[in-house]
Amino acid sequence: TGPAPRRRHRSGYFTPDDRYEALVNRLVSPGCAWLDVGGGRDVFPTNPTLARQLADRCALLVGLDPSPNIDENPLVHERVRGTIEEFDGAGKFDLATLRMVAEHIAAPERSVAALHRALRPGGRAVVYTINKWSPASLASWLVPFRLHHPIKRLLWNTEEKDTFPVAYQMNTRRALKE
Repeated sequence: TGPAPRRRHRSGYFTPDDRYEALVNRLVSPGCAWLDVGGGRDVFPTNPTLARQLADRCALLVGLDPSPNIDENPLVHERVRGTIEEFDGAGKFDLATLRMVAEHIAAPERSVAALHRALRPGGRAVVYTINKWSPASLASWLVPFRLHHPIKRLLWNTEEKDTFPVAYQMNTRRALKE
């Protein structure tokens, strides 16, 4: 782990990112095929050390993203520029991950069907997303999209190319279960 996760671990505090990364760490076995949906240029932005270890551990890591940011991802073994709905994974993946992607999905049924097609029998999909009713989600609904990046830059020092429209169709426990 990097210095920030180590510091949090020593104090017994774990962020949602830490929990997601720990789960993915358990699921990426040697030789597995992993589909990272919507990951853009980072698999784990807050833990590049673990991201590198997992990319090296698996046999195949495919990055799938409609954004040109995917071309900047140094860890994926293959880059596919497109959406999950368009992707034909042909049942070759043991694991599919969606880190902060579900909030951008406008057609959940089509996306879940595509994930199902991409996964082998017994394969797993891990969805890490913000809750539709969290303060940040509610604020993004109220604030015009043209102001999203200036706010994100102020709060988290992000780049404009990392700001995308949201749909919040897959962002409650009930919606995810359905």
